[in-house]
Amino acid sequence: MNHALRTTGHRSWRGLLSLTLLGSLAAAARSDIVNGDFEGADLAPWTLENGGIIDTGGGTGHVAQLDKSGVLSQLNWRCGDQSNADMVCVITFDCLFTNAQSSSLAVRFSNGGLDFDTLTPTTIKANDNGWHSYKVTSKECTIKQVQFKADVGFPNSVRIDNVSSMCVPVPEPGTMAALGLGFLGLLKPRKKA
Repeated sequence: MNHALRTTGHRSWRGLLSLTLLGSLAAAARSDIVNGDFEGADLAPWTLENGGIIDTGGGTGHVAQLDKSGVLSQLNWRCGDQSNADMVCVITFDCLFTNAQSSSLAVRFSNGGLDFDTLTPTTIKANDNGWHSYKVTSKECTIKQVQFKADVGFPNSVRIDNVSSMCVPVPEPGTMAALGLGFLGLLKPRKKA
């Protein structure tokens, strides 16, 4: 009977350790995008060329609209600690192409300045199926600027809303091993006493 109690307690300890490690990874994530829903009184801190903030209809909210070769950028934004390269940046946003005819949207990152060629952009091709949610990941979290660049022709446009970011730590191999062992311990069938 004592042995069964120790085994059960040991399993609970491993499960608790796994949940604690998983929770600490989630707690380390941060979000630094400001006014990503475009509901503020002005566009700050975003800059916008060839477009504007428009009403979504019915007075329910606002979105950023990029016309022609519109560019939407947030300067002086950073995703995480500049000194920590063991992080990845995840940008999520909603996107709608209007009159989609071979249009595209590039999501680009920069380490500073205006050089967006330093980090590989993600290009999203147009579709006519309404709003879609996207997730774009940068391999490093030392980025200082995010930019959405549209390639659309009149009367086409791209609408963007609900932009958010999260800087997530890349777990060390030892942490991943501990998590894996903890989950295996939870899955192991219990012995009957």
